[in-house]
Amino acid sequence: MAGQPTKDMAIQFILTTAGKAAIVNANNTGTAPVVIDRVGVGSASWTPTAAATALNTEIKKISAVGGGAVAADTIHVTAQDSSSDAYTVKEVGLFLTDGTLLAVYSQATAIITKGADTVALIATDLVITGVPAGSVTVGDTTFDYPQATETVKGVAELATTAEAQAGTDDERILTPAKLQAVTATTTRKGVVELATDAEVTALTDTARAVTPAGLAALTPSSSRPGLLELATATETQTGTDYTRAVSPGALNDCTATTTRRGVVELATDAEALALADTARAVTPSNLDAMIATETQKGLVKTASDVMINNQSNTTAAVVSSNFAAARWVPRAWVAFQGTGTVAIKSKHNVSSITDLGVGKYRVNFTTGIGNLLYAPFGSGVTDDTSGDGDNDSLVTFSPITTGNSVTFWVNDPTGNARRDSPHVSILIMSDPAA
Repeated sequence: MAGQPTKDMAIQFILTTAGKAAIVNANNTGTAPVVIDRVGVGSASWTPTAAATALNTEIKKISAVGGGAVAADTIHVTAQDSSSDAYTVKEVGLFLTDGTLLAVYSQATAIITKGADTVALIATDLVITGVPAGSVTVGDTTFDYPQATETVKGVAELATTAEAQAGTDDERILTPAKLQAVTATTTRKGVVELATDAEVTALTDTARAVTPAGLAALTPSSSRPGLLELATATETQTGTDYTRAVSPGALNDCTATTTRRGVVELATDAEALALADTARAVTPSNLDAMIATETQKGLVKTASDVMINNQSNTTAAVVSSNFAAARWVPRAWVAFQGTGTVAIKSKHNVSSITDLGVGKYRVNFTTGIGNLLYAPFGSGVTDDTSGDGDNDSLVTFSPITTGNSVTFWVNDPTGNARRDSPHVSILIMSDPAA
């Protein structure tokens, strides 16, 4: 059924002469009260009188009639038509079991309109005065209204608050008050009140719902979390926006340059040594691998005084503070056996000794001295078992003409005779800054 037209009429029926006679006769003979067992409906609009014995234009009589006394002089009458008939009612008559028209009513406008797929329900009260109570009764039909479903209109029981909140009953219906009690929680679905912007930003309400507009108002600050818009690559690189968030992609595009801060990729050792990359950053580990050589720029250690004095380190650098300690350092020295086959005992910056004859030798430097302003010193001894110095030798040098070697003679203490010495010591001093 697509619908259920209902008419609960507060109308003034005309009690017919025939109807009064039937009531009086029943009272006089002591028989059972007269019974209204049919309700007639018609389509005519007219002015009924007590003389009426039938409807003007009857459509049909409805036999499904029920009701009863609701007061000493008032009878409630209800009729239901569940047929597929379709009609418009402008006149209604109440008929007794013997067919007598007890009362009639008509009006100009439609009292009720029934469609083919609907149930018509007519309910009205009939007031009868001047007769004993109980003289008129109504048929005993009980109307069994269909249960309401998703496709059928009908009756339904109201759900309790517990049934409404349980959310499992598919037959009962909710009142507005019960609906208000079905509030949403973390364990059940239900209705919610919308949160205000202040309630959204407070972040403490557990019962209200946030709208999209409310979410838009939830911006983050230094004291609360919130929603952020993602920054573009340009906004990320500009570095002035305090309201947007940087994505990994935008961060990757925010590379450091000579005019802006940004992210950098770390250089490999090879990239650091190449000294050509302008986009990557050098780590301490890269720096440690960047050792300066004769062909590669890089880092050097500061030479110690010992390194300078030894003149053997090729990776350390001499700084100004080293010159004070290295101002007068041996540029070369050697101790050798000058008798028989010449043999070096110990040396520094000396490559070899050349025997030039009795008491004459030449010391050859490993690394030449860059100027001829060096000062040679020497001593020689023969066997001196007494320790009185009688066997000491005198060393004299030839004029200095080269920075690669120095020539000298070993003489007896008087200086008159050359002689080979079993132990000869030569020392070359020079100012490295000269």
